[in-house]
Amino acid sequence: MKAALPNSAKIYYSREMRIRTLGRSGLLLSALGLGTRTWGLDTEYGECDEMLRAFVTAGGSYLQIEDDPAYPEPLETLGALLAQGVPSEKFSIGVVSGRFAADSVGPSRTQLLDSLNRVLQTLGTDHIDLWTIRGPRRTTPLIETISAIQEAYQQGKVRYLGLSGFSWWDAGKIQASLASCGSTLSAWGAPVSLLSTKTPAEESFSLSQEGIGIVAGAPLAHGVLTAKYRHSTPADARAASPRFRPEIVPYLNAGYTGIIDGLGRAADGLDKSPAQVALAWSLDAPGVATSVVGPRSLRQLEHLLEVADWKLPEAIRSVLTEIAGA
Repeated sequence: MKAALPNSAKIYYSREMRIRTLGRSGLLLSALGLGTRTWGLDTEYGECDEMLRAFVTAGGSYLQIEDDPAYPEPLETLGALLAQGVPSEKFSIGVVSGRFAADSVGPSRTQLLDSLNRVLQTLGTDHIDLWTIRGPRRTTPLIETISAIQEAYQQGKVRYLGLSGFSWWDAGKIQASLASCGSTLSAWGAPVSLLSTKTPAEESFSLSQEGIGIVAGAPLAHGVLTAKYRHSTPADARAASPRFRPEIVPYLNAGYTGIIDGLGRAADGLDKSPAQVALAWSLDAPGVATSVVGPRSLRQLEHLLEVADWKLPEAIRSVLTEIAGA
């Protein structure tokens, strides 16, 4: 692990980012969230340090970690940064658990609690702000997932709870069960981009009625909305990586050409990049509390931070929404 940069690292931004509540909960999150999936892998330690400091200085307050036992480096990198004095009191930490072995039957009680304890130990803390459980559960009895969530909440290890990828039926049963321990679901994790419009269009109202906020993932459709894949797959792109390619392939669809072309025209007219316009669309999609990006470099993060407090003109938003079929 490389040595951390000094606490006097360069300040990149001074403005405050928009802050939102997560549904009807008391948790405040920055409109733009910072994901860490490339940390310690495609992004070296020193770069992660600078990215985190730039994000916090810009007013960013939501940091999301995916606990994936196959790739422990991102979690370990953040743990090392916190140990070196990065100001953790300036942000809320969200953890996504549930990505286990490919042949796993789903998030069992043991897997979930082991995941949570591993995160807490690595980060050197006694709690996390938002714990999101990833589904589907496959053949795992739902009672195991419910039991793990209740125990973690009652022990004070998690303050707010969320789900991602579960059926509505399972989510409803989990929501009902949480009332017995004085809690409720606060977050629903889902991809929200111009290429993934189902959640804001068809589900956001129901979630809002339940007081649940959307934590939007993949607002750039894993880089496809940057237009980098228009003609080929760059050798250093995520689609060329065995780890990320399965997630990106569904977006490499010829049927999306019209959306990407429309996005490009809007970006040219607004003097922004396609990535910036796509992110701005996601930031203000219905029901979204925060949109989580996963830049691999400080330069990419700086570029996205430029629109963190910028609203897409309503006329442009309406046209893009119509093109996307949202």
